[in-house]
Amino acid sequence: MLVTGPFGHLHASKGDGHLLPSQPNFDTVAPYGNKYAEILEKLVFPASSWTVRYFETIGNPPYDTGLTIYQKPNGSHWLMIRQARPEIGSIVVNAYYKRVDLQSSLAAVKIESSDRQVPPEIALEMRRLWLAFLQDVRPRDKRDDTVYIHPPTVILSAKDSKGVTLSGKYPLDAGKHRKFTAFEAIVDNLVKSCDAPDKDRIQLLRRAAKRARNLRESLDSR
Repeated sequence: MLVTGPFGHLHASKGDGHLLPSQPNFDTVAPYGNKYAEILEKLVFPASSWTVRYFETIGNPPYDTGLTIYQKPNGSHWLMIRQARPEIGSIVVNAYYKRVDLQSSLAAVKIESSDRQVPPEIALEMRRLWLAFLQDVRPRDKRDDTVYIHPPTVILSAKDSKGVTLSGKYPLDAGKHRKFTAFEAIVDNLVKSCDAPDKDRIQLLRRAAKRARNLRESLDSR
């Protein structure tokens, strides 16, 4: 069963949180960033022609979640969710330093996957929301000296009308900001829709679209 993270259970304020700049290769630098991105693309984000992505590493022990909305050649829109346990980042790092064998460690990773068609209006609403969030990517306004235990990593990516990829990551204190907990509620609806029977699935997708529209409009009105 696919699961979601605990953001919705944290206290949220009205603070003006925003996405932070995300480096290439899923915010992972040299010397192992390229290999990490290559493996993530293969195991967690295999869908081509994608429009939005959501990448999260969370939990103790941590695991990876990848959410992708993409189009097939026939024009239909699909929602793919893939989860990898254990998380891939530590495997790549440990393999680089010769602590583990990369191939055998990757072979032991458990992948759970769902790939289901979604109505085009749902895909469009999600893309609009992702792009709205990604319009406000900038460094923190002030230093954050808080110590976070097992902080989640969340990276949002979307392609704009010109096909340019935009990316940004959650701040460490994302759980304190209402806009991020609202976004996580939408992600939760999308993930749950993958395992739901058809009737419940449509309701979850509609709920996600309504929440996405309301959240985007609240961002536009600021």
